[in-house]
Amino acid sequence: WLGQLNTLPGFTSASMYPRLLEVAGLPLGALVDRLVDLGVERHRSRAGRRGHREPRAGS
Repeated sequence: WLGQLNTLPGFTSASMYPRLLEVAGLPLGALVDRLVDLGVERHRSRAGRRGHREPRAGS
């Protein structure tokens, strides 16, 4: 299934994107959680290749 070819879909309650996800059986919260997890995973993967270190707590 293809929802939208939109790089910035609406994520408000009035937008069609969350409604489309619900109908497809994917709650918006679950999608947001997955996107955040993927972003963190990608950052760590790329940072590890560059010798980058995570910032210290409180920085």
